[in-house]
Amino acid sequence: MKRQHVLVVEDELLGELMGNLLGKVQNLNVAGFAPRDEAALIEEIERTRPAVVVLSAATKLTDPGDLLCRTNGELDFRIVAVNRDDNTVQVYDKQQVLITREEDLVEIIRSWIQV
Repeated sequence: MKRQHVLVVEDELLGELMGNLLGKVQNLNVAGFAPRDEAALIEEIERTRPAVVVLSAATKLTDPGDLLCRTNGELDFRIVAVNRDDNTVQVYDKQQVLITREEDLVEIIRSWIQV
């Protein structure tokens, strides 16, 4: 099975948390990236072509819906916006999922990329 790529937009805690959580999943390549601005993030998405982009729901860097639009629909990826305050994950395209365990997040991402 093809190795899938997950791009984690790092903030002070998210990069380490997602790296530890998703780094254990077989056939999944997890890479962190701390962009200086939205344009740099879009360039990295275009360069690496991830299956999933994970970012903090509180990010001021970009709006997830706008980010999907700015890639012109040419790239096939999903965005997971993690809200650490209330354990919700906003999945773009506009689905909200309540997770109660870390494994729930792994299962959501695994189901999308068929790992």
